[in-house]
Amino acid sequence: MSDTSKTPVTGENDIAIVGMAAHLPGSSTIEQYWANLRDGVRSISKLSDEDLAKAGVPEALRARPDYVPHAAILDKF
Repeated sequence: MSDTSKTPVTGENDIAIVGMAAHLPGSSTIEQYWANLRDGVRSISKLSDEDLAKAGVPEALRARPDYVPHAAILDKF
């Protein structure tokens, strides 16, 4: 039988995550991001040709059949 009351041994390469911050599409907090994932909320937007032109995407690139006009838009901080 093992004694589980002992302090676990840590190694020189062990790390602890004590906080987390992120800037994520469709959410202002990490909790909201996870809720969006859980609830199937789509945070990827299809961009119009006009939006792409305003953003400086060249017409030749926008016209390519393999160009994907989608983005994960981040709110301004």
